[in-house]
Amino acid sequence: MSGPGASRRRSPLGAILVATVVVATVLSRVGAADRLTWWLEASWVLAGLPIAVWVATRRGITPLLQVLLAAHALVLLAGAHWTYERVPLGDWARDALGLAADAFLGSQGDPWDAQWDMLCCLVGAIASMLAFAGASGIHERQLERLKARDPAP
Repeated sequence: MSGPGASRRRSPLGAILVATVVVATVLSRVGAADRLTWWLEASWVLAGLPIAVWVATRRGITPLLQVLLAAHALVLLAGAHWTYERVPLGDWARDALGLAADAFLGSQGDPWDAQWDMLCCLVGAIASMLAFAGASGIHERQLERLKARDPAP
């Protein structure tokens, strides 16, 4: 094998994640709730997976980014299969929390509904920032290893 990625030692993680996303893509199409919704949601995976593989073979992608891209693809494919309002995780959360069947639709008479939504978004944003702050050291080390294997020309 020749080319820019030839000297790079391959990790099985990338191949495993690509295979997982490909299988999930096929399975998400089988029995999808709505054909148009499937195409709209899965098109990002169908377009992004080849691009991610191309970038990985040309320049390399850190394992952390590989896992995050695969996780995002799986979320998109779940929405493509069920449509987001019918994803079973929402039903499981509703049942576990003892919420009403239509608790996720509209304000349900709660004048603070919009504020609760904004609070949940704020908490999620802060949690994401903290998680990525903690993971940034991991990602920086992975980037350094990637640079050491294939120094830029």
